[in-house]
Amino acid sequence: MERQELIDLVLANTDGYECYPFNGPNSHEKIKWTVIKHQSNNKIMALIFEIDGQLLIDIKLDPDKGDILRQSETGFYPGYHMNKVHWNTVAVNLTSLTADELLGLIKESAKLTAK
Repeated sequence: MERQELIDLVLANTDGYECYPFNGPNSHEKIKWTVIKHQSNNKIMALIFEIDGQLLIDIKLDPDKGDILRQSETGFYPGYHMNKVHWNTVAVNLTSLTADELLGLIKESAKLTAK
């Protein structure tokens, strides 16, 4: 999957909008962060970024579910630059999750952050 495809997938299946708050003209940030926020409350539901050619997405999950996935799935890690209990980083093109399973986790993140 390519970066724009992942952004489009999240936007098409949530009430999200994309923004780039960490990559302003005066930023020293080397990573291009696509932040997907809820239109209803402006809370972050997903962060999409690339490191060393790997497409990654940070999503919020129930802590128990995140622990299980980190132990059982390839390409699943504690959240990069995020709360390591609730947020998880998925290496989109390395994970053994199907596209439907990944979409389900994205929707779960959107639900958990909608409150």
